[in-house]
Amino acid sequence: MAPGVLTYLPIALIGVWRWSVWLGKLCVALLYSPYTATEEQEVNEFDVSVVVPVYRPDVDTFMAAVRSWMATDPYEMIAVIDEGDTEAIRRFRGFAEDKDDVSCVVTPKPGKRPALVDGAKLTSGDVIALVDDDVRWRADTKREFLKPFLESTIGAVSPKQEVNQQITVPQKLYEIQMRLQFAIDYPALSHLSRSLSCVSGRTAVYRRTALLPVIDGLTEETFLGKNVISGDDKHLTRAIQASGWDAVYQSTSVIDIGAVPDAGRFFGQTVRWTRNTIRSDIKAFSEGWIFERRWLAYYNLDRFVGTFAILMAPLYFSLSLAQSMFVISGAILIWWFVSRSFKMSPFLYKYPKQIYYVPLYTLSSFLRSPIYLYALYSANTQGWLTRGDDSRFGFDRLRQKAVTTFSVVLAVITVVGYIYLLLLVKYEAA
Repeated sequence: MAPGVLTYLPIALIGVWRWSVWLGKLCVALLYSPYTATEEQEVNEFDVSVVVPVYRPDVDTFMAAVRSWMATDPYEMIAVIDEGDTEAIRRFRGFAEDKDDVSCVVTPKPGKRPALVDGAKLTSGDVIALVDDDVRWRADTKREFLKPFLESTIGAVSPKQEVNQQITVPQKLYEIQMRLQFAIDYPALSHLSRSLSCVSGRTAVYRRTALLPVIDGLTEETFLGKNVISGDDKHLTRAIQASGWDAVYQSTSVIDIGAVPDAGRFFGQTVRWTRNTIRSDIKAFSEGWIFERRWLAYYNLDRFVGTFAILMAPLYFSLSLAQSMFVISGAILIWWFVSRSFKMSPFLYKYPKQIYYVPLYTLSSFLRSPIYLYALYSANTQGWLTRGDDSRFGFDRLRQKAVTTFSVVLAVITVVGYIYLLLLVKYEAA
């Protein structure tokens, strides 16, 4: 076999592997169907308690969300509002003034986790929906997310998310991520193993008997000796599945979510979510229960390995340019465009005129590896990054900055070392 062919054999094999996995997920996702109810009366028998933790919200957005939840006629609504959010307290109390089924709890405790615990313990409904303060429901959101609970083994349900405002590039990239995730990953896992990597906290719906036995764990969770602040949805998803309950996806229950408009906050949010995933995956494998749900275990492992394998693509593209192999360079560019367009088909089907986002999304996918490395090295950094000041959690600011700087340096060293080793192997083989 010619040396030139051998040079590009590794990336070809990796491409076959990644495409095999993706096509497998796609085939399983196509077999998915949402849960249905033969009698609507069966669904109406569930009492739904809505619990919303409120911390530094956009008050107008929060109140619009409140009205959307109330329009679905829940059994009760409990808002646990941080004591510093005086305008939110005033507006919500005014809304709740003549309503017996709406409660306002003002809390001095910092953080989302204590608010969720306190709110959940005050509920009396059969089903508890934990909802972010900026999420809007549609007219049939509640009715649809109740249908899976007709099966007694189901303890948690994740609705479908759609970004309601897509003006800036970060908002559009987030919509692409959500569109692909809820078109392929969630239905595939739900159909194949009745399990999920995360029942997103945007609207996480739990059976009361599944949630309350594990809710205290939210404020007790630690990682490497530190209390965990974010990632409450990951923790609860892990806890209820470890207890033997199934977690499923319901595509017919749709919620409208917001997205941060600027690149800085989008990056911070991505890092925070990646840290949450890293911590949760480590805990799931160390606890052992995930091996009983082998497809979920495989999904998490494949996601981890794939994050680093994707670095091979830009490396080989750079090599082809450096060696003046412009035909190969052009072929790689064309392949990227065609393959990413195909993988983005759930998004492009709805927005066919926005195919110009394919190159940008391709570039963002290559950036996930260094972001993952940075998140990995700083996995024990805690905070609620999209809501501003974290000083009330008692963090040492100097230590946080030192960890951040050190993590960036380690991420850069790792990427450079990774590329160096690949080049070393390549030239030794040549």
